[in-house]
Amino acid sequence: MTVTTSLYSTTSTSYIPQYQGLNVITFGNYENKTGYVTSDQVYFGTQPNAAAAAGTISFTTGSTPSGVYQGYSGGPYAPSPSSNNSAGASITNDFIAAQANSNINFAFNQTEQYFGALWGSMNASNELQFYKNGVLVATVQLVTKGNKTDLVTTVGNTQISSTQVTAENTYYVSVNISGGYDSVVASTGSGGFELGYISYASTTITANPLTGSGAKIITPYDSANNHPMCFLEGTLIAT
Repeated sequence: MTVTTSLYSTTSTSYIPQYQGLNVITFGNYENKTGYVTSDQVYFGTQPNAAAAAGTISFTTGSTPSGVYQGYSGGPYAPSPSSNNSAGASITNDFIAAQANSNINFAFNQTEQYFGALWGSMNASNELQFYKNGVLVATVQLVTKGNKTDLVTTVGNTQISSTQVTAENTYYVSVNISGGYDSVVASTGSGGFELGYISYASTTITANPLTGSGAKIITPYDSANNHPMCFLEGTLIAT
């Protein structure tokens, strides 16, 4: 099994994945609320019903709800403006956020090999764990030592790559796992973990995901009420 992790700055490109073959989950930006869908399961796929879902997103929350938040600079749990990107200085569409000691859980109905996300306000408590058939296959996390912060990829007990990043900045992160994965857990310790424009594919994607054309945009649905995320009703507000 080969695992590679790549970082892409959004200084000169769009921060929305464009590459053909990617399935991109977008939460829209139509809901003028600071936090919603913190307990309902969210599903996504080619058809707006659970039976045809490609997968689900659920939230394990601590004292502060994890869920979907409005994407604007300076908002609650919004990614900080970043010096390394212009178009993506903050996630302007709605995004998902894990709060302190909480998780975002992605479950896919088939084995995938590529996972990408706009990772906002990177901090050392953020971690991605990839599983296949319940077995941990790879971990991607931020590690800070002194004034240096690295994005470290680990397979088993072996560190296989380390890339220096600027803490609190926003990058698009691509992870390719040749042996595949079927679930991902995004967790955080003391700080928030903000993710936008989640993308996935059943094959590896080695090109820059932010360039090209032909990506498939997917609008997820709230499983309890069967509403598309961009048309959520006030009854779903959980904060």
